[in-house]
Amino acid sequence: MAAQFAQGQATTDATTAEQARHWKNYIQYLDYIEILADPFLEDFDAYERGGIMSAFASAYRHGAFPNQTNKRSSSSGAAVISGTVRSAIDAVAATYRAHHHRSPIHDATSGKLFDPIRRQLRGYSNQDPATKPQKALPCEVFWEIAAITTSELDVAMGQLVRGAFFFAMRSCEYLKVSGHERRTKLLRLRNLRFFKN
Repeated sequence: MAAQFAQGQATTDATTAEQARHWKNYIQYLDYIEILADPFLEDFDAYERGGIMSAFASAYRHGAFPNQTNKRSSSSGAAVISGTVRSAIDAVAATYRAHHHRSPIHDATSGKLFDPIRRQLRGYSNQDPATKPQKALPCEVFWEIAAITTSELDVAMGQLVRGAFFFAMRSCEYLKVSGHERRTKLLRLRNLRFFKN
């Protein structure tokens, strides 16, 4: 019992909810292709399971599910980027493993992604639009602001600028991130401590 409780604590509520959302989409897809009675694809061999997962990934890529909230990629005409498709099929594979079934996307011998799925994801990645980095101020601007100490207000502003610069380097930890692209935990006020002098 204690071991099961500890295992349950391994994932956050957000991760569990995301995994459940992807599983719901997968079940919806199985219903569409009329094999809902066999959600773990036990009547199919590994090659066939890989083909079904490849088709699910394609449906996910092109926005076939109503609860997809990801940005559209205008250049490829796809609904979601390759990384989100990978997250979806990984979540389904995790549910398989949680129910003591083999992953439908991995080779049982090598443990690596099935080659057709790996190539499919690489193709999606090649079609995705290039990342557009935002323009940033050089570090010297922040240091110059912090160096102005003519008044208490200037000193306080300099300290705030340095703090903001630090957290800007870790933006996804304290900002709301759209979609399901979070890679780190959200920082909250209780995680911060301020010191005077």
